[in-house]
Amino acid sequence: MIRTDLNAAPMYVAPSKQGIDLKLDANEWPVEDEFNRYPEPQPRALIEELSQVYEVDTKQLLLSRGSDEAIDLIIRSVLQPGNGALVQCSPAFEMYRHYATLHGAKTINCPLKRSDDFAIDIPAIVMATRQNDASIVFLCSPNNPSGTTISEDQIGRLLDALAPEVLVVLDEAYVEFSVLPSLAKQATQTPNLIVLRTLSKAYGLAGLRLGVAIGAETTINTIAAALPPYPIPSPVVDAAMQALSTPNLIELRVQQVRRAREQLKRALPQLSYVLKVWPSDANFLLLEVSDADRLVKQARASGVSLRRVTEYANLNNAVRISVGTQQQNDRLLKLLIDLQSTLPGQRAMAGNH
Repeated sequence: MIRTDLNAAPMYVAPSKQGIDLKLDANEWPVEDEFNRYPEPQPRALIEELSQVYEVDTKQLLLSRGSDEAIDLIIRSVLQPGNGALVQCSPAFEMYRHYATLHGAKTINCPLKRSDDFAIDIPAIVMATRQNDASIVFLCSPNNPSGTTISEDQIGRLLDALAPEVLVVLDEAYVEFSVLPSLAKQATQTPNLIVLRTLSKAYGLAGLRLGVAIGAETTINTIAAALPPYPIPSPVVDAAMQALSTPNLIELRVQQVRRAREQLKRALPQLSYVLKVWPSDANFLLLEVSDADRLVKQARASGVSLRRVTEYANLNNAVRISVGTQQQNDRLLKLLIDLQSTLPGQRAMAGNH
């Protein structure tokens, strides 16, 4: 599964500080201050805390600078430079393709079933993987940008149908907002399954850029060899530890987002130019509207940014809206109601939908 030429590539190991009271081995500034020393390559305290959150062993997770870096590490660890292929299920998070392109790899799009609320097509994924000799399948649950989920049974059936040399990467950036549980534990027992988690969404720490890759120890160790030295800055570790110390607050935030999401989901179909609101288990909603370009442009003119996603495969005139606070959602709805007079309504679009 892993590039054979990386078998001898060791992970960077920083010298141990245990029993040392005069540290002169890393060319650091010698006067003790808050940030004069390099941080731990994989900070032990934070790893121990996250291992409890995700209910896995400390040796089964790897910290990275956001999930983006983990995606890059996985692609570089599995695919030969300038060669190989991965499968993604469009509409998909754009960074899978981005890092594959930078690595010189081919991206095979296997469309989600739009008529079935963007469900995955397992036979099509298996066929695309075999026909293109793909080494990685990237999945996202809840999916960005559709918000739909993939069940444990579906992942199990896909793994059973794929060759064991094919790595399945399940991006769970939004799983805290979902009714489905994480598959982190399953990943630790399945060599060709990696689960990606992040503190950017439910924990409200997007500015920290802290992601986690979870999998079998041997798989995690191999990917860790591609990490640069000292990737997690000390202030990031401190802020993450503080956030993780208030799990009840995180759960409260998640419940607030879920309630607000359902309120928006009920209100948005009442707008004349909204053609469809897809089910979502994330902290956003995907809409099909009569004119996505005009809606996004007019909203921006009023100081509100919405995400136009019509560039994604398998979408047309689609807009993704993040769930805000109650006050922010009220402002959004007032604006969207006011824009009804400037956008074509459902009746005008009925002949083309």
